[in-house]
Amino acid sequence: MSFGPTSAPLLPPHNIDLHDRRAYRDMNMPRSFSPSPSPPSDQNEFSKTRGKPTLTPRRPKSHRNAGDIQVSPAYAKGRKPSVTFTGTPTRPTHEHTLPSPETTPPPTRACRRIELPWKLIRPEVSPVLSETLAVMDRGLKGVPVEFVVHKLQTIGPELLASLGNVVPPSSIFPSINTAALPSELELHIRDRSQPLEAIPTHLLCVFNPHAGKASKGHLFPAHSLVLASQCSKFPQVGPATRIVDHERGTTRLPVVPLPVPHPASFGFLNAYLYTRRIDKVLATLIPLPTQTLAGISAGMANQPVCGAIPQLSAAMARTFTMLALLDRAGVIHGMWSNCKALGVDDERLWKVLELAWDIVVAAISDTLPSHSYFAFKPHNLIFAFGPVSSHPRQHVFVTFPPPAQSFHTSPHYRSPVARKSGALMHVGLSS
Repeated sequence: MSFGPTSAPLLPPHNIDLHDRRAYRDMNMPRSFSPSPSPPSDQNEFSKTRGKPTLTPRRPKSHRNAGDIQVSPAYAKGRKPSVTFTGTPTRPTHEHTLPSPETTPPPTRACRRIELPWKLIRPEVSPVLSETLAVMDRGLKGVPVEFVVHKLQTIGPELLASLGNVVPPSSIFPSINTAALPSELELHIRDRSQPLEAIPTHLLCVFNPHAGKASKGHLFPAHSLVLASQCSKFPQVGPATRIVDHERGTTRLPVVPLPVPHPASFGFLNAYLYTRRIDKVLATLIPLPTQTLAGISAGMANQPVCGAIPQLSAAMARTFTMLALLDRAGVIHGMWSNCKALGVDDERLWKVLELAWDIVVAAISDTLPSHSYFAFKPHNLIFAFGPVSSHPRQHVFVTFPPPAQSFHTSPHYRSPVARKSGALMHVGLSS
């Protein structure tokens, strides 16, 4: 067989380089392996011009599919697949989905857990005993407690005003370390013309017992008989022994530790025990403008108090933001916890606290955005509070303590996004 005058003999594979070796392999490959077979041609035919092979146009690169490639059974059996699939891939579920309580991660250190019950359950309060008051003042032996409370109410506003007449030392005011609490402190008297009976009998050191050993106590001058006649769990103290130095204008008062769950709201309770003004308490807990209250009162004159809850809650929702409503809820819950801890025996005060709580919780429910999401838990209203995230694990939930525990507001609030259900209120705070 003649190849022509310019043809060269075909070299064996071991005498060509790597590129030529691959070309030699392709020339001997069966055509069934080619996804797009070309017309048959003589692979050894060269151009007669200058002894160089002819250049053919480059074919476009084809896209192979899995079914176009044939693999020998021996090769497939000896080689393990590098990628395997188990099951059918599922669609992503993070399209604005919000976590359920079961899948919600526990709160981090930067957050708090918060629970808001729908209703404040009134605790059982023991009545104040007349024998307790007789220990403080022997002249009250056998005198009914109701009579003592009524008499103190008549002079309560004057006694409340006299509390500002004594000033604790500036070195410890307004707080003091409860770890090293002195037995008595010297106070400065501003107005020396006031009678001795108007001077406070004790100096209360109000603190949170769950805050640790180094917690700060807030000092409140007080008349012990006013608190002891209305609080069955007020600490037992002896008769008042005021020591007044008229030349220096000072007095020494015994210090009484008073642990309460929410010291920040104790001032509101203390003021009520002196004046017993229910309207002042409600105005403090539900701080609506006077014109709004006047309009609601005029329209609800012939209806029970509970009938005003929808209008009052709607007014609160229009007037305050979610953060302000949560702050009001903290004050109400804190005052409720203090009343329970001190055993306040006052039916009217308990009713006002329950009414204020119903108004604020209804206002919070009305303020929740339309894209609220839901979770269910008995006896509470649950909602999430924090920026919406596309990933559920980026949500952090925070909860108010249950009614039996203390309540603390957090300074790390962010924009609200909430959910609600028929029972617990969850608040999630993003750190």
